[in-house]
Amino acid sequence: MKKFFLVVLVAALFLGIGIVPCYSKVVVKLGHIRDTEHPTHLAALKFKELAEKYSNGNLQVKVFPNSQLGGPKEMFSQL
Repeated sequence: MKKFFLVVLVAALFLGIGIVPCYSKVVVKLGHIRDTEHPTHLAALKFKELAEKYSNGNLQVKVFPNSQLGGPKEMFSQL
């Protein structure tokens, strides 16, 4: 039951259903461990571009490469 609730909560946050009003701006931090030339970073930048475009500015994505937010364990614990 807890897993189901977590999945619904995450889906709602990403889709903006019922939790965040459509008129409020949401800032998302996207961190990864790769350098700025790696395909992971390039994909993160593309995600940022598309997310901000299709949310009409209601979603802002900040990308943090090179473990700026910590390693995998630290980033996971920040969730």
